Amino acid sequence: MMKRNPINKAAFFTALAIFLLAFPAAQARAQSSAVLSGGSAQVGYDNRTCVAGLEGTIRYVSASGELQYCNGSAWQYAPCDLPCTPPAGCTTVGNTCADGSIYIGMMTYGTACKPIFAADVNQSTSNAWRSSGSGSNAGTLSYEDGLANQEWIATHATIANFPAFNTCNNLVRHTRTDWYLPAFDELSVFYNSGVISTNQNFWSSTEFSDVNAWHQNMSTSAQNDSVKTTTAYVRCIRRN
Repeated sequence: MMKRNPINKAAFFTALAIFLLAFPAAQARAQSSAVLSGGSAQVGYDNRTCVAGLEGTIRYVSASGELQYCNGSAWQYAPCDLPCTPPAGCTTVGNTCADGSIYIGMMTYGTACKPIFAADVNQSTSNAWRSSGSGSNAGTLSYEDGLANQEWIATHATIANFPAFNTCNNLVRHTRTDWYLPAFDELSVFYNSGVISTNQNFWSSTEFSDVNAWHQNMSTSAQNDSVKTTTAYVRCIRRN
C-alpha cells in the first residue's frame, strides 16, 4: 500500500474535474454548505465505512486537508508520482522482515519516501494518551510524522506523563530502539496494510484539541477522537 506518498494534487484535481464534467449532475453528488457558483464543486466529509457500494466515492478530510476516495473496501489518499522503493527482503506489505518487524507501507516525509515498519505485537491494550493532571495542549500537530510528534513531547514535556508515547519511547524490540507512536496518516497506512483487524482503537500521536487526540479503529477504518486520558491500544512503528 502506498499511502501517503502525498497526493499529487494537480493530477488528482484534474481527474476530479474530468469526472465531474463527464457525468451528468444526477450521477454526481456532493455535500455543500454554501451556494456555489462559477462551476465549482464542494465535496464534504463522508463518515460511512468504505464498502463495495461506495466504490468511487470521494470525500474531503478536513483534519488533514486532503481528499480520499473509496476503492470498494477502504478509504485511500490518491497516490503521487514520487518513486518509492520497498525494503529489500520484505517487499510486500504485510511481510515479516529479517529482524522480525512487519513492513506496513510507504510514507513521504518532506521529499523522501520511506518504508515504515510495525512491531510484531501490540505494546499495550490500555494506555492513556496523557495521564490526568499532566497539562492540556501537547503541540503534537503533525498528521504525517509521528516521530516529530514524539520528539516534541520528549523536548517540551515530561514523556512519562504521556503513557502511549512513553511506551514506544522505551520499546526495545527486533534489536531496534527507534520506535515511536504513529501519527494520524501513519495509522491509516497501518490500517490499510491489513496487518491488524481487531475491532479496537489504536492511539495516534496526533492531537485533535487541547483535550482530545486522534485514534484509528483497526477493523472499521474509523478515525475519531477521544479524551486523552482515555485508554486505548498502542502499536509502535519505526522507519528507515
